[in-house]
Amino acid sequence: MKSILKRLLARRTAYQRTFLGDDDKPHRNAEIVLADLRRFCQFDQPGLKISPTSGMADPLATAYAAGMRDMFLRITRNLHLDDATIQRLTEPQQTED
Repeated sequence: MKSILKRLLARRTAYQRTFLGDDDKPHRNAEIVLADLRRFCQFDQPGLKISPTSGMADPLATAYAAGMRDMFLRITRNLHLDDATIQRLTEPQQTED
């Protein structure tokens, strides 16, 4: 049992060291990556996916979307981010140089 706990704690620490700064908040690069994952995983979109062809619920697309959302939630839960912090994650606007 201790080995499982050690492994879980080590994994959580790895997530935190990757994404959080010394103040236990996401550093700038982490904010960019988390915002991209939030968009890519369609975190703010409805989970039910409708087929553009049939106009009916698409169970495979819905299951895929649920898996993507779960991946984003796994990361944010390992970081212990609250809902307000997650909602603030937005990708920086591209500027032409």
